[in-house]
Amino acid sequence: MKQLKPIFKFVAGFFIPHSVVCIVKTQRRKQNVACKEAERATLLQEYRSRSGTAHFDYGKAVAFLTQEGVDEHHVRDGSMPEASLAFCAMKLGELLGTKKPLIGLHVGNFVGVSLGAFTEAARSLHAESFVLAVDPNIPHRGVSHPQDKVAKLLSFFGLQNHVLLTCGYTMKKSFSNDDVVIQNYDPRAAFVSEFGFENVLPKLAALCPQQFDFAVIDGNHEQGYLEKELQEVAKLLRPGGVLIVDDVSEHWFGVKAAFEKFAKKSTVKVVGEDGRVGIVQLQ
Repeated sequence: MKQLKPIFKFVAGFFIPHSVVCIVKTQRRKQNVACKEAERATLLQEYRSRSGTAHFDYGKAVAFLTQEGVDEHHVRDGSMPEASLAFCAMKLGELLGTKKPLIGLHVGNFVGVSLGAFTEAARSLHAESFVLAVDPNIPHRGVSHPQDKVAKLLSFFGLQNHVLLTCGYTMKKSFSNDDVVIQNYDPRAAFVSEFGFENVLPKLAALCPQQFDFAVIDGNHEQGYLEKELQEVAKLLRPGGVLIVDDVSEHWFGVKAAFEKFAKKSTVKVVGEDGRVGIVQLQ
């Protein structure tokens, strides 16, 4: 039968006008396109219906990431604690209000716990708020591609529409894991094989100065590196903008020293500390 098909087409060509053949083919193409569009619409609707809508919850986030194969100890130890996240959310509400959508900056995502919490805090203040998140997506605490976990976690809580991910180093390329060997991963040995875009913050400062309402810094813990980050973030925050720095403690003396040095500026006012995070507001 397949061998006769070309013959039938050839014979039909003598009796059926070419214009009719073109019309039939066009109609078939339109029908195929319509079917594919309907299939896509169904798949998108199913995806939206499955996408999370619940408010971000710290315990659920940890449980979700553990199910994704991330060690619970690393999730908790590598993320801001629940009490500090709640403290920061409260301060953001007090200092920024709810009159307009908030634009936030989050540096150092790891697997997305603090990013999810701050995005939820911003969304709760205004439904159109969003957070720009910066991270080089290099191995950290045994997680090879942290950004994959971040995307899954945000989608689980329905926050994927409120975050813009930027993959890169805030300043120059630096060592992963704060230059500490974790699970046999040596940052110095792996340095030449890790790749990422650099100087994200200076580029943002050139593109959109004084456009951010708040910023959260929880990336590189070296004092000199953090001091440079704070200089650039100050250019990004609007007057009245809020800056939150994690690990302002004696354990991370470099972070504490950098924060205290920045907080002494005449254009900055300390508005909150809980023993873990430091919060300042630009005047």
